[in-house]
Amino acid sequence: MLEIELYSQIKTINLASEQGCLEKAPDHICEKTLVIPNSFWITCLAAALDILDPPLLESEKRVNKVFKELAKNDSLKID
Repeated sequence: MLEIELYSQIKTINLASEQGCLEKAPDHICEKTLVIPNSFWITCLAAALDILDPPLLESEKRVNKVFKELAKNDSLKID
């Protein structure tokens, strides 16, 4: 189910801010998913799935797909 949720969020990333996946995740979630503090929920979800079900190739990591989509939609911001 989480894989489907991530896929649907990636496909609708331009609308994702309304869905909450572009909100910052709490620090304890970021820490457990091994991402930097203040990361988006969608990044934490992708990282968690990569931890629980690692892809065979580095290039297939879900978190990489999320970053590509965020960059395409100008959603990456550096504080």
